[in-house]
Amino acid sequence: MEYIGQSCTSLNLRINNHRHHIKKYAINGKLSLPKNNTYSTYEFEHFKTHDFKDTTFRILEIVADEKARLQRETFHILSRKTIFPYGLNTFLSKKTPVLNDVHNSVFSVFYLNGNKTTRGNRGPGFNGKFHKFDENTILTNILSNFDKPNFVKTTKNLIYGLKDKAVNRLAQASIYFKFNNNFVKKLIVDLCKHKLKINKIVNANDDIRRRSYFRLNFTNNILDKVNLAAVLRSNDCRFPINNVKPILSFKYNKTLGNIAKNHRQTITLDVQPSNCNCDVFRNTTYFDNNHDHIVTGDLSFVDNIELERLLNMGTKFRLQKFKDRNKILKQLDEDIDSYAVYCSEAFGYPLTTFNAWKHCMKDGIHNNLKKFFQIKNNNIAHDNMKAAFLKLKELQKSFVFTSIDKAENNFAIICKFYYLQLIDFELKNSITYKKDDSEVDHLYKIMADWHKILNVKQKSTTTTSIPFLYLIPKFHKNPVKFRFIACGVKSPLKTIGLVFQDLLTRVIKKINFATSYEDTNQNWIIYDNKKVLDILNNVDFITSVDTFDFENLYTSLPLEDIKETLIQLHATFELEDIVSIIKWTNLLECNLFYNYILFNKTIYRQSNGIPMGANYSTAVCNLFLFYKEYIFMKKADTATIDAFRYTFRYIDDLITFNNTIGFNSSHKIYPDALKLVKTNSSNLATNFLDITIEIKGDYINFYKYDKRGDFNFKSIQYINWNSCISKRVIGNTFTSQIYRMLKINKQKDNFDNEVRILIEKFLGNDVPSGLIKYLLQLFNNKVITDLHRFI
Repeated sequence: MEYIGQSCTSLNLRINNHRHHIKKYAINGKLSLPKNNTYSTYEFEHFKTHDFKDTTFRILEIVADEKARLQRETFHILSRKTIFPYGLNTFLSKKTPVLNDVHNSVFSVFYLNGNKTTRGNRGPGFNGKFHKFDENTILTNILSNFDKPNFVKTTKNLIYGLKDKAVNRLAQASIYFKFNNNFVKKLIVDLCKHKLKINKIVNANDDIRRRSYFRLNFTNNILDKVNLAAVLRSNDCRFPINNVKPILSFKYNKTLGNIAKNHRQTITLDVQPSNCNCDVFRNTTYFDNNHDHIVTGDLSFVDNIELERLLNMGTKFRLQKFKDRNKILKQLDEDIDSYAVYCSEAFGYPLTTFNAWKHCMKDGIHNNLKKFFQIKNNNIAHDNMKAAFLKLKELQKSFVFTSIDKAENNFAIICKFYYLQLIDFELKNSITYKKDDSEVDHLYKIMADWHKILNVKQKSTTTTSIPFLYLIPKFHKNPVKFRFIACGVKSPLKTIGLVFQDLLTRVIKKINFATSYEDTNQNWIIYDNKKVLDILNNVDFITSVDTFDFENLYTSLPLEDIKETLIQLHATFELEDIVSIIKWTNLLECNLFYNYILFNKTIYRQSNGIPMGANYSTAVCNLFLFYKEYIFMKKADTATIDAFRYTFRYIDDLITFNNTIGFNSSHKIYPDALKLVKTNSSNLATNFLDITIEIKGDYINFYKYDKRGDFNFKSIQYINWNSCISKRVIGNTFTSQIYRMLKINKQKDNFDNEVRILIEKFLGNDVPSGLIKYLLQLFNNKVITDLHRFI
C-alpha cells in the first residue's frame, strides 16, 4: 500500500508528524485535526494493524513552486493509483475527497479506461442456473483471501467475471455483510459500481431501476405521432419487473445510401467493364476534362426527375418500410412479443409474467394509431418510385454511386470503367502497395495464428473476407482528387483491430492526463475546435497564425518508425498497467505489417503507411505524431517552448499562434517521409477546421468556414424531414447547429447570416416553419446571456 504526499517542510519533520498522529489515533481511536488538514484517515486505520517501522520512503521529485507541486502530487496519486481502497490517499489537490458516492467509482478515476470492461477468463460466469450463485459465500471467500498476493487484481478479475445480475446481487449483499476490514468492503463496493456503471450502491428495496432497451422497428413516420413513449410510461402499462426500466429505442430502415451506393459490388465484379461511353457527355458539365471521364456530384445527370428528387434527399435519407396500417401494427406486436421473450430470459421470469403488460401496450398503440385516418407515404408515388429505381438500376451498370469526401450526405457519380482503372493504378503503381503471391487460404492461416498469439477469439471464415479498396472524390480540390479507403468491415483481423483500438483509446487517455499538468505545451492533440476558440477568446495579443497540413499522412507513415516509436512511448509513459510490452509489440506487428487488399483476384500487401479506414488508424497516427512532438518539446530551449506554446494538431491539420520560429529544417520534428505543407499564404488569415480566422491589428475576428462551399453543386448537409426517423433527431440537429454557430462566430452579423442560411436549409428540407420558430425561441431563452456579447 502506498501513500503520496507533498510537503513544504523538511522530510524528517513530515515523517515525525505522520508517526505522531498515527500513534495518537491508535490510542484514542479518533483525532482532532484542523479543518485544512491533508492527512488521510485511511492511513491511520491502516496502521492499527501494521507497524510504522515497516514503511519505506522515497522522494519522487523536488518542485519549488507550490502550485506546480500540488499539480504533480495529483499526477502521482492518480498515476501510481494510491487512492483508497487501492492506496491510502483520500484527497486530491484542492483537498477534493475522491471516495464519495457522488463519484462513479475510484477505479475509473485513475485507470482512465472508460466504463468498458471485458469478462476475464478466470472469473466464473455463472452461466448455469442463477439461483446457485450465493453472494455471501463469494464475499466470505474474498475476505479470506485478503492476505494473499495480488489480492486487488484477483478480486477485480472475480467481480468482472460475473454477469451484471450477479454483480448487482453481490453489491446489494455488501450493504449488510459484516466486514471486519474496511478496505475490503470499499474495494468490493468500488469495483461493483464500476462494473455496473452506477454512482451508488443502494438497498434493493429503494426505488432504483436498471435500464433495459426496448427496441421497436420504426417502419413509418406515423409512429412519431402515436407517442409510443407516453404509452410505455402510462400507469396502466406498468412494467411487471419493478427494478427494470424499459428505455424506448428504435431500429431504423436502410438508408438511401445503402440502396444506391454500388462501389462494393463494382469492386468485387468477376468480369470488369472493358470500355465506357463517357465521350457522349464530353461537352456537358458532367464531364471532367482533367480526368476525361464522368466525375460529378450534379445529380441532374440521372436525367430522371423522380430519381433526381430522391437522390437529393441525401445518402442518410430513410425510406418507409410499410404504408399499410395492419402491417405497421403487426410489426409493433412482434417487437413487443420479442422484448417480452428477451426480458423473460434475461431476468429469469416466466413469460406469462408479461402477458398483461403486452396486452396493455398493444391496446394503447392500436388505439392511438386509430386516431390517424390517413397514413401518408414520405416518398414519391409508388409507380414513380418503381420507375425511379429501375432508372437507378440501369445507371448502376455503367456508373458508380458513392459518397463525397467532406460531404458524406451527397452522392457522387463516377464512370465505372474509370473508377476501376483508378483503383488498379493505385494498387500497381503507388509506393503504398505491393503485389503478394500468397493464396487466400494462406492469409487466413496467418490471421488465425495471430488470433492465437494475441488470445483473441476469431470469427468464422464464412463471415469474413479480405478487405477491398474503394475511393471517394474530393470535390473541394481543384482538380478533383480521390481518397482511397481500405474497407475491412468483414476483415478476418477485425476483432484484433477492435482490441487494438480499445487499448489505444486507454493509452491516449492516460497520456492526455499525464501531460495535462505540464506548464509546457507537450501535447498538441486536439479533438475539436474548443482549444483554438479558447485561444481566440482569451489570449490578449495574437500577432500571427499559421496552418499546415500533412500530405497523404496515412499512406506516408513509415511502418518501422511507427513500431519503434510506439514501443518507446510504452516505456516512457509506463503503460504496463494498460497492456504488457509483449502484447503491445505483437499488436503493432499484426496491425501494421499484415494489411492486405483483394482486387481482381489478386492479393496486395500494404507496404507503406497504415490503412485509411481501419478503426485504429487515427489513434495510431495521433500517438506516433504526438511522441515526435513530445520529444521535440522535452528537448526544446525556452525560446522554442514559448514559440510553440499555442500549437495544436487535429490529426493531420496543424495550427500555431504567435510562432516566431516555425517548422523549419533547424527544428526537425517529423521524419523525412512526412511532407508538411503550409496552407495559408498570409500569417494574418487562415481557415482551420470549421473556422476562418482573421487578424486585423489588435482585433481578432473569426467566423464559420465550410469546405463544401467550394463545390460546384448543391451540398446536402442535413436529413430531410420526410426521412423515416424520429423527428426529435432532426430538431436536436437544428438546435445543436445554432449552438455551434454561436461559438464559432465572433460578430453578430456573421452569426445572424449563418442562422438565416441554416433556417433556409431546414425549410428546404421540408421542416415545418412552426417547429423552427419554437426551437429558436427555446434557444433564445437558454442562451440569452451568451447573446449579450453581440450587444
